[in-house]
Amino acid sequence: MKVASRVSGRRDGPTVVLANSMGATWEMWDANLASLEQHFRVVRFDTRGHGRSPVPPGPYTIDDLTDDAVDLLDELGVERAHFVGLSLGGMTGLRLAARNPERLDRLVVLCTGARLDPLPAWSELAIAGAEDPATPPWQLERIAGTVADGKLLVVPEAAHLASAERPDVVTPAVIVHLLEDGS
Repeated sequence: MKVASRVSGRRDGPTVVLANSMGATWEMWDANLASLEQHFRVVRFDTRGHGRSPVPPGPYTIDDLTDDAVDLLDELGVERAHFVGLSLGGMTGLRLAARNPERLDRLVVLCTGARLDPLPAWSELAIAGAEDPATPPWQLERIAGTVADGKLLVVPEAAHLASAERPDVVTPAVIVHLLEDGS
């Protein structure tokens, strides 16, 4: 399914895909955008059933959302990308990494949970809001611990939308992680 998307930032930079949480649109990344655009070609999209994207009959599965992300990469001619997802977007990123690892460079998951056991084939940054009751830090610590180069960042004074609540902490950490080792 074709989802609504917007591309901005450096045309010659590596591609980073930003995936939103349930009930949010690509605008949820506005506070992070200017800094990311300095380094990356930034792709934001509205998950199916959200914002400007179509609302096909449900229910939807994580595999459906992952298919949408792969279709978007194909549409944009992107073979491999960084993926940053918050909550539902993080679950999509974890599934993408497990199912289509050849399409993923680095993964950042924020305020998410998973019952998937990721493969240790990629470098991952897990970001938790210190005060997130929905996906507490221990869940993100578990995710980070499942990959060889997993890292955990617990963001003080943040709950479930850490990237919007504390862009001053989250955005620099995401940029450093995505640019590590010349990526």
